[in-house]
Amino acid sequence: MDSTIKKSLDKMSGAFVSLNKSQTELNREKKKRLIEIKGGKCCRCNGVFPPEVYDFHHTDPKEKEGSIMHLTGKKLEFELEKVILLCANCHRIFHSSVGERRS
Repeated sequence: MDSTIKKSLDKMSGAFVSLNKSQTELNREKKKRLIEIKGGKCCRCNGVFPPEVYDFHHTDPKEKEGSIMHLTGKKLEFELEKVILLCANCHRIFHSSVGERRS
């Protein structure tokens, strides 16, 4: 794993120790950091959006071991390498076109 990504993940782990923050706030912070690590823009349209708009898409669903937002540590590092960052619109279009190809 790239040393920059590793440093970002290490910084992130400290952010989740605070007892003064709600789980929702912690999840928002985690997602923002992960979006930064993945380049901060949609891989398909290159759009830059608020964090709520992004999805982490597994390029090979067979290799998915869990939801990015529910993992930590080494498991998160490995899973992060299996995903691309897509905006919700591009993610829906991708799955729609995949579904059409199956028909």
